Amino acid sequence: DTGAHWSFFGQAVILGLMQLGGLGIMTASMFILIILHRPVSFRDRVQLQELSRLGNIRSVSGLLWATVLFTGFFELAGAAAFWYHPGGDVRGIWPAAFHAVSAFNNAGFDLTQNFASFTSFSHDPIMLLIIAGLTSFGGLGALVLMDIVGHHSWRAFSQNTKLVLTISAVLLIVGFLGILAAEFANPKTLGSLGLADKLTNAFFHSVIART
Repeated sequence: DTGAHWSFFGQAVILGLMQLGGLGIMTASMFILIILHRPVSFRDRVQLQELSRLGNIRSVSGLLWATVLFTGFFELAGAAAFWYHPGGDVRGIWPAAFHAVSAFNNAGFDLTQNFASFTSFSHDPIMLLIIAGLTSFGGLGALVLMDIVGHHSWRAFSQNTKLVLTISAVLLIVGFLGILAAEFANPKTLGSLGLADKLTNAFFHSVIART
Protein backbone atom coordinates (compact mmCIF):
# COMPACT_ATOMS: atom_id res chain seq x y z
CA ASP A 1 0.00 0.00 0.00
CA THR A 2 1.92 3.05 -1.27
CA GLY A 3 0.06 5.56 0.89
CA ALA A 4 0.31 3.59 4.15
CA HIS A 5 3.62 1.73 3.84
CA TRP A 6 6.09 4.30 2.51
CA SER A 7 7.36 7.40 4.26
CA PHE A 8 7.35 10.79 2.55
CA PHE A 9 10.87 10.12 1.30
CA GLY A 10 9.85 6.73 -0.09
CA GLN A 11 6.88 8.26 -1.85
CA ALA A 12 9.14 10.98 -3.28
CA VAL A 13 11.48 8.32 -4.69
CA ILE A 14 8.48 6.59 -6.32
CA LEU A 15 7.34 9.93 -7.78
CA GLY A 16 10.81 10.56 -9.20
CA LEU A 17 10.94 7.13 -10.81
CA MET A 18 7.46 7.58 -12.29
CA GLN A 19 8.60 10.89 -13.77
CA LEU A 20 11.77 9.43 -15.28
CA GLY A 21 9.84 6.50 -16.69
CA GLY A 22 7.25 8.82 -18.19
CA LEU A 23 9.87 11.00 -19.87
CA GLY A 24 11.48 7.92 -21.32
CA ILE A 25 14.94 6.57 -20.64
CA MET A 26 16.51 8.20 -23.71
CA THR A 27 14.84 11.59 -23.22
CA ALA A 28 15.64 11.71 -19.51
CA SER A 29 19.26 10.61 -19.95
CA MET A 30 19.89 13.03 -22.85
CA PHE A 31 18.35 15.87 -20.84
CA ILE A 32 20.67 15.13 -17.91
CA LEU A 33 23.70 14.95 -20.22
CA ILE A 34 22.85 18.30 -21.81
CA ILE A 35 22.43 19.95 -18.39
CA LEU A 36 25.80 18.54 -17.27
CA HIS A 37 27.41 19.56 -20.60
CA ARG A 38 28.42 15.97 -21.30
CA PRO A 39 28.82 14.58 -24.87
CA VAL A 40 25.86 12.79 -26.47
CA SER A 41 26.54 9.77 -28.69
CA PHE A 42 26.02 10.08 -32.45
CA ARG A 43 23.43 7.28 -32.46
CA ASP A 44 21.33 8.98 -29.79
CA ARG A 45 21.54 12.30 -31.62
CA VAL A 46 20.30 10.69 -34.86
CA GLN A 47 17.33 9.12 -33.05
CA LEU A 48 16.46 12.40 -31.33
CA GLN A 49 16.76 14.32 -34.60
CA GLU A 50 14.20 11.98 -36.16
CA LEU A 51 11.86 12.70 -33.26
CA SER A 52 12.58 16.42 -33.59
CA ARG A 53 11.28 16.42 -37.16
CA LEU A 54 8.07 14.71 -36.02
CA GLY A 55 7.56 17.44 -33.42
CA ASN A 56 8.56 20.24 -35.77
CA ILE A 57 11.46 21.11 -33.45
CA ARG A 58 14.68 22.43 -35.01
CA SER A 59 17.20 21.07 -32.52
CA VAL A 60 17.75 18.12 -30.21
CA SER A 61 18.02 20.34 -27.15
CA GLY A 62 14.82 22.11 -28.25
CA LEU A 63 13.00 18.79 -28.38
CA LEU A 64 14.19 17.81 -24.92
CA TRP A 65 13.29 21.16 -23.36
CA ALA A 66 9.89 21.14 -25.07
CA THR A 67 9.19 17.62 -23.79
CA VAL A 68 10.09 18.56 -20.22
CA LEU A 69 8.12 21.83 -20.38
CA PHE A 70 5.00 20.17 -21.83
CA THR A 71 5.19 17.45 -19.19
CA GLY A 72 5.65 19.99 -16.41
CA PHE A 73 2.79 22.15 -17.66
CA PHE A 74 0.23 19.33 -17.72
CA GLU A 75 1.37 17.90 -14.40
CA LEU A 76 1.26 21.28 -12.66
CA ALA A 77 -2.19 21.98 -14.10
CA GLY A 78 -3.36 18.54 -13.00
CA ALA A 79 -1.89 18.97 -9.52
CA ALA A 80 -3.62 22.34 -9.17
CA ALA A 81 -6.94 20.79 -10.23
CA PHE A 82 -6.50 17.88 -7.80
CA TRP A 83 -5.64 20.26 -4.97
CA TYR A 84 -8.38 22.82 -5.65
CA HIS A 85 -11.27 20.41 -6.24
CA PRO A 86 -11.57 18.95 -2.70
CA GLY A 87 -11.14 22.39 -1.11
CA GLY A 88 -7.51 23.44 -1.40
CA ASP A 89 -6.26 22.23 1.99
CA VAL A 90 -2.51 22.58 2.58
CA ARG A 91 -2.30 18.89 3.45
CA GLY A 92 -3.59 18.07 0.00
CA ILE A 93 -0.63 19.59 -1.88
CA TRP A 94 1.57 16.48 -1.76
CA PRO A 95 -1.20 13.98 -2.70
CA ALA A 96 -2.26 16.31 -5.52
CA ALA A 97 1.29 16.46 -6.93
CA PHE A 98 1.81 12.71 -6.54
CA HIS A 99 -1.46 11.77 -8.23
CA ALA A 100 -0.90 14.25 -11.07
CA VAL A 101 2.49 12.70 -11.90
CA SER A 102 1.12 9.18 -11.51
CA ALA A 103 -1.88 9.88 -13.74
CA PHE A 104 0.02 11.72 -16.48
CA ASN A 105 2.60 8.93 -16.66
CA ASN A 106 -0.08 6.22 -16.28
CA ALA A 107 1.88 4.66 -13.43
CA GLY A 108 -1.07 3.44 -11.37
CA PHE A 109 0.27 4.44 -7.93
CA ASP A 110 -1.92 6.29 -5.42
CA LEU A 111 -1.85 7.47 -1.81
CA THR A 112 -5.46 6.72 -0.87
CA GLN A 113 -4.44 3.85 1.49
CA ASN A 114 -6.20 0.55 2.24
CA PHE A 115 -5.77 -0.42 -1.42
CA ALA A 116 -8.92 1.57 -2.19
CA SER A 117 -7.40 3.30 -5.23
CA PHE A 118 -9.93 5.82 -6.63
CA THR A 119 -13.06 3.78 -5.89
CA SER A 120 -14.23 6.45 -3.44
CA PHE A 121 -14.49 8.87 -6.37
CA SER A 122 -16.94 6.76 -8.37
CA HIS A 123 -19.61 9.41 -7.63
CA ASP A 124 -17.25 12.35 -8.29
CA PRO A 125 -17.22 12.98 -12.07
CA ILE A 126 -14.90 15.99 -11.80
CA MET A 127 -12.16 13.98 -10.10
CA LEU A 128 -12.56 11.09 -12.54
CA LEU A 129 -12.39 13.43 -15.52
CA ILE A 130 -9.26 15.14 -14.16
CA ILE A 131 -7.54 11.77 -13.86
CA ALA A 132 -8.82 10.65 -17.26
CA GLY A 133 -7.68 13.90 -18.87
CA LEU A 134 -4.16 13.66 -17.46
CA THR A 135 -3.89 10.01 -18.44
CA SER A 136 -5.11 10.76 -21.96
CA PHE A 137 -2.68 13.63 -22.52
CA GLY A 138 0.17 11.60 -21.09
CA GLY A 139 -0.73 8.66 -23.31
CA LEU A 140 -0.67 10.80 -26.44
CA GLY A 141 2.89 11.87 -25.72
CA ALA A 142 4.74 15.17 -25.95
CA LEU A 143 5.38 14.97 -29.71
CA VAL A 144 1.69 14.64 -30.51
CA LEU A 145 0.77 17.42 -28.08
CA MET A 146 3.40 19.72 -29.61
CA ASP A 147 2.09 18.97 -33.09
CA ILE A 148 -1.50 19.76 -32.04
CA VAL A 149 -0.53 23.02 -30.34
CA GLY A 150 1.71 24.05 -33.22
CA HIS A 151 -0.65 23.40 -36.12
CA HIS A 152 -4.30 23.43 -34.94
CA SER A 153 -5.35 21.67 -38.16
CA TRP A 154 -5.87 18.01 -39.01
CA ARG A 155 -4.39 18.50 -42.48
CA ALA A 156 -1.22 20.03 -41.05
CA PHE A 157 -0.67 17.25 -38.50
CA SER A 158 2.11 14.74 -39.12
CA GLN A 159 1.20 11.18 -40.07
CA ASN A 160 2.36 10.08 -36.63
CA THR A 161 -0.07 12.47 -34.92
CA LYS A 162 -2.96 11.46 -37.17
CA LEU A 163 -2.30 7.78 -36.52
CA VAL A 164 -2.02 8.22 -32.75
CA LEU A 165 -5.21 10.34 -32.54
CA THR A 166 -7.22 7.99 -34.78
CA ILE A 167 -6.24 4.80 -32.97
CA SER A 168 -6.69 6.46 -29.56
CA ALA A 169 -10.21 7.63 -30.50
CA VAL A 170 -11.22 4.20 -31.83
CA LEU A 171 -9.92 2.41 -28.72
CA LEU A 172 -11.57 4.94 -26.43
CA ILE A 173 -14.99 4.65 -28.09
CA VAL A 174 -14.90 0.86 -28.40
CA GLY A 175 -13.74 0.50 -24.80
CA PHE A 176 -16.37 2.92 -23.51
CA LEU A 177 -19.24 1.20 -25.32
CA GLY A 178 -17.94 -2.27 -24.45
CA ILE A 179 -17.60 -1.54 -20.73
CA LEU A 180 -20.95 0.24 -20.63
CA ALA A 181 -22.75 -2.63 -22.36
CA ALA A 182 -21.06 -5.41 -20.39
CA GLU A 183 -21.32 -3.82 -16.93
CA PHE A 184 -24.47 -1.67 -17.21
CA ALA A 185 -26.61 -3.96 -15.03
CA ASN A 186 -23.85 -5.59 -12.96
CA PRO A 187 -24.52 -4.65 -9.31
CA LYS A 188 -20.84 -5.19 -8.45
CA THR A 189 -19.65 -2.56 -10.92
CA LEU A 190 -21.89 -0.04 -12.75
CA GLY A 191 -25.29 -1.48 -11.90
CA SER A 192 -25.77 0.43 -8.65
CA LEU A 193 -24.81 3.81 -10.15
CA GLY A 194 -27.04 6.43 -11.72
CA LEU A 195 -26.93 6.94 -15.48
CA ALA A 196 -24.54 9.91 -15.33
CA ASP A 197 -22.14 8.03 -13.05
CA LYS A 198 -22.37 4.94 -15.26
CA LEU A 199 -21.32 6.98 -18.28
CA THR A 200 -18.50 8.73 -16.40
CA ASN A 201 -17.12 5.54 -14.88
CA ALA A 202 -17.30 3.64 -18.17
CA PHE A 203 -15.44 6.48 -19.88
CA PHE A 204 -12.87 6.63 -17.05
CA HIS A 205 -12.12 2.90 -17.25
CA SER A 206 -11.90 3.03 -21.03
CA VAL A 207 -9.26 5.77 -20.79
CA ILE A 208 -7.27 3.90 -18.15
CA ALA A 209 -7.42 0.61 -20.09
CA ARG A 210 -6.52 2.30 -23.40
CA THR A 211 -3.34 3.87 -22.07
